[in-house]
Amino acid sequence: MEAFLFIVAMLCLGLSFVVFISGIFKHSVKEVFKTKYAKVSVLLLIMYIVAFIVYLIIAN
Repeated sequence: MEAFLFIVAMLCLGLSFVVFISGIFKHSVKEVFKTKYAKVSVLLLIMYIVAFIVYLIIAN
């Protein structure tokens, strides 16, 4: 169970960076914060935080 949560957390973190960087390439840096790319990136980052906290609680 811990390994699954860790993998999900790392995938969410990686996807968050990939989505945000692809949004920067598609739009400029100033405009990317107003697009769906930023919203999806923040959502994935929140999912990472939640999954990692649950992983830390289960692992201890």
